[in-house]
Amino acid sequence: SDAASALLKMQTEQVQVGQTPWAILTVYNISDHPVSIGDSMYRMYVYGKDREAPTTLVQRQFTGRPRPGDVPLRSDDMVGPAIVWPEGYAGDSFVRKFELTYLYDLSAPGGYTAYAEVMDPSSHRWLRTKTVTFEMTASASAQ
Repeated sequence: SDAASALLKMQTEQVQVGQTPWAILTVYNISDHPVSIGDSMYRMYVYGKDREAPTTLVQRQFTGRPRPGDVPLRSDDMVGPAIVWPEGYAGDSFVRKFELTYLYDLSAPGGYTAYAEVMDPSSHRWLRTKTVTFEMTASASAQ
């Protein structure tokens, strides 16, 4: 059975192109024992109107989907910002903030959807969050 559950929300649902949208993932320990969740146990996905948004090299490396010609990044180049790691005991929650422009090219105005997956440390299943929405709005100078 699963030891965790996950919830995704956007810090702000409207973000101006050129600014950074942040997705906030909270993983709850629903077991009666400590759990450990590391960086390789998270995945984030962002979609535009009809397909996945254009990925950055970092996202392609995180998800194991390199393009021909991609040069692998060193592991210290892939460490994302704003990670909070509590103890992980029964009843605790883990918070992970994703800077979505680190993973995707979000330079096109419009509506986007996002979801996260977390590898459950007990069942080893990928747990998918509900999908959240956000909008990238044109900057005032572009209007």
